[in-house]
Amino acid sequence: MYIDNFRIIRVMSSDKDVKVMLGDPKKAILSMIAPIMIAFLIGQLDLFVDSIWCSSLGPNVMSAIGLVMSIYFVFLGIGNGIGVGLNVCISRMIGADDTEGAARRLSSTLIFMIIVSVPLTPIMLLFMDPIILLIGGGEIMDECRQYLLPVFVLLVSLVMNGLFAGALRGEGAAKMSSIILGFSAVMNLILDPIMIFGLGLGLLGASIATMVSSVMATAIFALHYLRGNSYIPLKLSEKKIDWESVRDVMNVGLPQMLELNVMSILNLVLVALVIGTGGPDGMTTYSIPWRIASLMIVVAQSFAAAMVPVCSSSIGQGDRERMRTGYYFAVKSATLYGTILSVIIAIAAPLIVLLFTYDPSMMEFREELIRVTRIYCSFMVFFGLIYVGSSMLSALKKSQYALASSLIRNIVLIAMFVVASYHDMDWFYWSLAAGEIFGGILMMGLAQWFFRKQYAAMGPKADAAA
Repeated sequence: MYIDNFRIIRVMSSDKDVKVMLGDPKKAILSMIAPIMIAFLIGQLDLFVDSIWCSSLGPNVMSAIGLVMSIYFVFLGIGNGIGVGLNVCISRMIGADDTEGAARRLSSTLIFMIIVSVPLTPIMLLFMDPIILLIGGGEIMDECRQYLLPVFVLLVSLVMNGLFAGALRGEGAAKMSSIILGFSAVMNLILDPIMIFGLGLGLLGASIATMVSSVMATAIFALHYLRGNSYIPLKLSEKKIDWESVRDVMNVGLPQMLELNVMSILNLVLVALVIGTGGPDGMTTYSIPWRIASLMIVVAQSFAAAMVPVCSSSIGQGDRERMRTGYYFAVKSATLYGTILSVIIAIAAPLIVLLFTYDPSMMEFREELIRVTRIYCSFMVFFGLIYVGSSMLSALKKSQYALASSLIRNIVLIAMFVVASYHDMDWFYWSLAAGEIFGGILMMGLAQWFFRKQYAAMGPKADAAA
């Protein structure tokens, strides 16, 4: 009886989430922004605290983390990219009052991605050493292996979490998605010191803590759906994959996945150039300020994530004014709060850097880390707008243009880093700033262009009908 009552409460809550998502766009975004932002902040705090704990293990460990995180983010990108595809397609189906279509897209995509992702584990384990050598980790091979082993063994959970989170956000249930991801991050914060110091596992322990926490989130997401607590049901009993539904999701999700992974994979090239010029010490001064600066883009990421289901459902409803209001609200909010955070972190940089340089082996980097953090603050507003523009292109089912923008941006960055490799580390810091400013302008320009085309295509007649 208790379980039945709980299910009724959850279904009622899901209905409320959908009503809010289909209502006033500003209120809908604001209703999702807090839980999404908390989840993103906890996730960034997770990486932040990981770095603080591991900084006591020496600069080689910090360099290894900076190097292999790009590989970790590749698998996150697979799940998050296809998750955006689910988000867009589910919210459009809900806007068009087609819950059966939404359920087919969820179930078929989930089954398909399980089939695709499971074989990745043996493949990645087999090629672990060549991958590390390829990205320039020969000098820190052992440290890289320690971190990558648990990631490769349990990588399926990274993919599944992105799918589940995207699906829940597509039905307006950002709060539930964020609670589960937040729980996972908190568990990682608890397990980190136990694994790293309590059990004496060092960097291996940090990776185990991260992946065990990820598996916990996967289990909770699965239970949420299997118990029927979601607005859109997961129908695993229908063993046949609906390929039309999978294609619909992949039309948005695949370019989005490639965009996220282009950033991660091409970042390996950037990292190799940094290590080739500055060695492990250069990698330390390049990557730690990036961890600090990443906290600033959480606001932009949150508004971008909340905007997608609102704008997608508006298109499904045929309501162009609702789409317009949601889009511009996200752009203005991301710009305003991103600017404020950049100023705050630039001022507080000396205090923040202390967290990474308390160990004697890291003290020599303190002044340089403060300076580089402030350089990074100069372009974080533009970097945040890359997420907003990309999300709008996804909502418009124009993800391929977001992918093209990311490719162009990263090719420009690689060219600038090649030039920087003939000079010193300062050239890398300022090349990164120039490249990300260019990337933000390019992505927002494309988003604005296609938004205007969609707005005009929907026309005033659609407004009257809505």
